[in-house]
Amino acid sequence: MKRQLSVMPLFLLLSLFLIVGCTSNTTSNTSTESGSEETKTNTQENIEHITEPFKVASVQFNPELNERDKNVEELLKVTEEAFKNGAKLVVAPEMSTTGYYYADRKSIQPFVDTIPGKTTEKFATLTKKYDTYIVFGMPEVDEKTDIYYNAAALVGPEGYIGKYRKTHMWETEMHWGAWGDLGVPVYETKVGNIAINICMDSAYFETARLAGVAGADILAFPTNSSAQAISALPARAQQNGMYIISANRSNTEEGFHMLG
Repeated sequence: MKRQLSVMPLFLLLSLFLIVGCTSNTTSNTSTESGSEETKTNTQENIEHITEPFKVASVQFNPELNERDKNVEELLKVTEEAFKNGAKLVVAPEMSTTGYYYADRKSIQPFVDTIPGKTTEKFATLTKKYDTYIVFGMPEVDEKTDIYYNAAALVGPEGYIGKYRKTHMWETEMHWGAWGDLGVPVYETKVGNIAINICMDSAYFETARLAGVAGADILAFPTNSSAQAISALPARAQQNGMYIISANRSNTEEGFHMLG
């Protein structure tokens, strides 16, 4: 199927894209989350795929540093706005619940959450209500190891679906987080097979390639990019024959400016 993508701006914080319905090339998909010891298996027999064009939304959301609860509530509002305007999938930026720059584990400790956890539960209320999906970045704490990760969660109509932990870290994150240990899981959904990369992952072609060879139709890409990470995305999409939905910030935090 020839894939087509058109852009329709909605307002300053939200853009809607039209995607031709994705059909999985595999009969089943299994992803194992090491660390959480969680295995998730979805098959085409229990998922009714969307085959008609559908809308997705990239949310240009600017969280405030050290304001997790406020950020989550504001992101919920913007996400619901997107769902009301017909988006079946929303992608929000990297670390969208907390802001990005934290000096060490002590400074970010009050704002981390487990995945799944309280934060994913809040977004699940919307995805269940509208029969939709969201991918958003957040700092994760593994409840078994107490290790922190720069992560992203995928939540859908059935609630929490899966997560990704950033593979290629930027220097700042290494003061509080660990390298991702889940590989690049691909999750089968009604809108197609979804994988996730985060920001600096795009600088290394292998991260997106792992998603492509595992059958991803859509690569959700939360980022806090000044230019480098997003500049590689057209190549990653062409190399792997998949849609990439990127969501970036558009403000300045601790002297670092993100382009939107």
